Amino acid sequence: MQTNTQTQMQDSISAPARKTNLTSPRKVRAQTRKLKALEYRQSGESYDAIAEKLGMSREGARKAVVRALEEMNAETQDRVQEMKSEMRLELLRLDEMQDAIWDKAVSGDIPCQQQMLRIIEHRAKLLGLDKAAGQLDAKEEDTPRSMVHVYIPDNGRDAMDPEHSNRAQNDK
Repeated sequence: MQTNTQTQMQDSISAPARKTNLTSPRKVRAQTRKLKALEYRQSGESYDAIAEKLGMSREGARKAVVRALEEMNAETQDRVQEMKSEMRLELLRLDEMQDAIWDKAVSGDIPCQQQMLRIIEHRAKLLGLDKAAGQLDAKEEDTPRSMVHVYIPDNGRDAMDPEHSNRAQNDK
């Protein structure tokens, strides 16, 4: 039988507050089952096999996997938002530094120009612009030669297609 103090404490805790107790044995078991279900699914197990191993229905196994994935996605989104906030803060700092030396840099002050270039490089690195430029260059180089066509206006032959050029020379 509960004492009045225990009853009062339970009554004073709102329903949402009771639900947020992440360390209750029930919550821990549920979380463990979700993670086990996800682990089994990741290793290629069917929902039926997962259900049998964890003692739940097929639908329960599917829901456990879906919930685990949703939680992982939510955590990832939270981390992405934190990183975006940190990046915004860093960009604001760079903007302030750039604003402080801009006039001197554009008027010819060499040390300020060098500092401006370092700020610009840091901003490009932070935003991934340096990597993006490298990827564009790589994609252009990876283009198959057979897909590149150069047309010569006076005769209309495809100068890049050696087979076509050989046929044209043999026809002469």
